[in-house]
Amino acid sequence: MKKAKVISVIDGNTFRINPMWNFAGNTDNKIRILGLDYLEPNERSDIEIKRKLEQLILGKQVEYIPIRLSFDRLLANVYINDIDITTLL
Repeated sequence: MKKAKVISVIDGNTFRINPMWNFAGNTDNKIRILGLDYLEPNERSDIEIKRKLEQLILGKQVEYIPIRLSFDRLLANVYINDIDITTLL
């Protein structure tokens, strides 16, 4: 399991971290939470989930398990205080 600080929340299931991740020869700072269905940006439910995600993780350290790449994001299982983040949203 890797650790990083959340520096911004992009939407209801994607955020940026520091330090950047390195996986399968790729490096970036965007992580998509595996297990959360994608919602279209600006949908009311996505905005609400984004706010909740910001409250839970913004500025905090999370742990993540890299699973695979999807475009420029790392899909990962994400935990805060040993709790799967998907169970809190």
